[in-house]
Amino acid sequence: MTGVEFHADDYGLSMNNAQRFIELMQAGRLDSISIIPNMSAYGPCMEQLKEAWSTFPKKPLFSVHLNIADGRSLAGLTDPMLVHAGAEGTFFHTSWGRLFLCSYLPGKRGRIRRALAREFAEQIRRVYEDLPEGARALRLDSHTHTHMIPVVFDAMLDAVRELGLADSLSFVRVSKEPLWPLRKAWSKVPPVNFIKNLLLNLLSGRTERKLDGLGVTHGLLWGVLTGGRMDAETVRLLLPAMRADAEAKGKQLEILFHPGIVLPEEGLPEEFTPGDRQAVCSADRDKEYEAVMGFCK
Repeated sequence: MTGVEFHADDYGLSMNNAQRFIELMQAGRLDSISIIPNMSAYGPCMEQLKEAWSTFPKKPLFSVHLNIADGRSLAGLTDPMLVHAGAEGTFFHTSWGRLFLCSYLPGKRGRIRRALAREFAEQIRRVYEDLPEGARALRLDSHTHTHMIPVVFDAMLDAVRELGLADSLSFVRVSKEPLWPLRKAWSKVPPVNFIKNLLLNLLSGRTERKLDGLGVTHGLLWGVLTGGRMDAETVRLLLPAMRADAEAKGKQLEILFHPGIVLPEEGLPEEFTPGDRQAVCSADRDKEYEAVMGFCK
């Protein structure tokens, strides 16, 4: 499968966040979005999505944005490796490093995998059952790309099998981003994003092999190295090289945006990592919204 897919992550953080997505879909600018299942605004945001469904000239695809970095545990997990109890519920407090180590520690791997499979089953079920009629293909990705970690990826597939949805799984994001086509923007990129790019690319081999064995579609991703900086100027600068690279490899290119800003006055009852809390309220999300609305057609 080849072509370019304009995609937006993080639907369901807040009502203003959702409204931004609705506007972009009503303008026919998005090919797909990812829905976060475990935020308090999820219910009203899904109602808003279903009410607006008939107004979308192009029906977008939907992915479950599995989230074990922030927000509430839908399965009521109690394992202190994954969650901690807060005043309003049980919240995730995992880190990439901790989950990565759990992939290779025999004493913890099985325990974490079983717990995450329970959680993912609840998150997948919640979104899959709430999708608008006619939008039932199961697609999966994750917040902060945690599903690329081996133990997390395996737990995700366990959950799909437990739900009896293996035959419905049509797409899983592989966070594999070509580095060389992005060279014109290297000077603008924080060093930590190069580390993310390298680590995700290293992990992608295992992920691709597993998905190929299951016959599940995947492609290339653009939005890690330039994450938070997907403004119109950056997209215009880099799109030709990224498109050409994907076509040469015979791959679909998923271009990742975060256009849904949370307004400070909306508040966020869930606990977030400091970096995530800052990111979801950042004015950079206004720039990404403008890039999708004005450029992506």
